[in-house]
Amino acid sequence: MKKFILFLLVLIVTGFTCIKTEYSITTYTLSANEVYQISLLNDTYIEYFNERYIPNYKKPYIQKKLHLRVTATMYHPTIFQCDDTPTITASGLNIDPLKVSKFNYIAISRNLHVRYGGMLNFYDTVYISNAGHKSNDKYIIVDLMNKRWKNKIDFLESLNTPIYKYENVVLAYNK
Repeated sequence: MKKFILFLLVLIVTGFTCIKTEYSITTYTLSANEVYQISLLNDTYIEYFNERYIPNYKKPYIQKKLHLRVTATMYHPTIFQCDDTPTITASGLNIDPLKVSKFNYIAISRNLHVRYGGMLNFYDTVYISNAGHKSNDKYIIVDLMNKRWKNKIDFLESLNTPIYKYENVVLAYNK
């Protein structure tokens, strides 16, 4: 038991971990966050050990998943639905109005953006579900919506794509 406790202390202090398989031992160099994430597999024992035997032990920062319920609609890059430069998004990205659907770009309402007190930023990747044919896929935030909209996203679609709208769409994001 003393050898095992010493082994765990070496793993935590040095940042190295060994994963013993049936036939070999593989060594990986990991950060404290990665060691903690691996320890989630065995978190009952390892966290008990850390809290009990390491003085002033603090858990490393773990990414938290954010889930938002929003309304999802779609828009075309035209002067009538955007500003006077519809091929340039709010993030500065130049787009082709005929091929934009295949890139999975979205616009978010301003209340969700970091600049206006939200948690999302340009080029963040979000996972969207419960949105009909647009569900279960990753999307990149490249545009902002008009300030009158709250808790809403718009799928950026190529010209001539039929109009659609979905309620109670789940937007997931790793902070």
